[in-house]
Amino acid sequence: MLSIIVPVYNSEKSLPNLLDALSRVNDAELILINDGSTDKSLDILKKFQQDIGLSKPIRIIDQLNQGPAAARNQGIRAAKGSHIAFIDSDDTIDFKLLNDAYSAIDSANDITVFNEYNEETVSLSLGDELRGKIENSILTFNKIEILGRQVVYFPAPWGKIYRTDIIKQNDVFFPLDVYVGEDMLFNLRLIQVANTIGFNRKVFYSYEINPYSLTNSFTINIADNLYAFVSNLKDLIADSLLKKMLPSFIITDILRCIRSKKNKEELDKIADLIKMEHLEFKGLNLKQKVLFFLINNRMWGAISLLVTIQDRL
Repeated sequence: MLSIIVPVYNSEKSLPNLLDALSRVNDAELILINDGSTDKSLDILKKFQQDIGLSKPIRIIDQLNQGPAAARNQGIRAAKGSHIAFIDSDDTIDFKLLNDAYSAIDSANDITVFNEYNEETVSLSLGDELRGKIENSILTFNKIEILGRQVVYFPAPWGKIYRTDIIKQNDVFFPLDVYVGEDMLFNLRLIQVANTIGFNRKVFYSYEINPYSLTNSFTINIADNLYAFVSNLKDLIADSLLKKMLPSFIITDILRCIRSKKNKEELDKIADLIKMEHLEFKGLNLKQKVLFFLINNRMWGAISLLVTIQDRL
């Protein structure tokens, strides 16, 4: 049985279509976590449960607004299926493709990653000393080292099916001190304990960006979030890779701060990471190098002007 975990926050507009699709997924239990919604989401969930009756196991968990990590963790604890899939309430799925995907997965795979390019399926066996190439990336297991920048293969939990026992037996949960990037940390922790990862190029999931999503339901201190993210990341990847990845994270968060009109103290705190981690320009493209130079010299006015010009184009 597939345990489908859905954190829900103020999704009254998108929920009906998603729930209709979920009702058509075979051999599945639905774990629906209302994360303190202030709209009619909880009422929609309760009516859905009533309409479905006993035809499909459904559990509704109602909690105060704590964010997607806490909601997904509740779902993990409640899951009774052999496999877990995470779906966000703003997104959509193709239930036929999900049925096909679940019936076709190799039960030996700890994680099956789905994509959209073709229907070729491959499996990668992993071990402490084994290296397997995935589209020019190399995974090694002690600390994870993903060369290139293909860590993007595992940033989010959606579009993947996980074996439940690999999560529960290793106590892998979403970190509660990180509000942006917690999904990447969850997947990297799982990769450390996984034996086999399957790749299936079919797609059953459509991701939507919603300005009122779970992540955006919090007023996030971007600098504090980045520090917590980096602290968690240091336990999971090699220092050499961290130094390659950090400049991009810093640039992204500085631009997020500028657009969110955060104060100078928050910008300065993010810029402090450059000296703290001894970061360099290596591996950056020209645009990134310019931004990195401006950030390192705390030229916030110049960056703000560039962002304004770019957003108007």
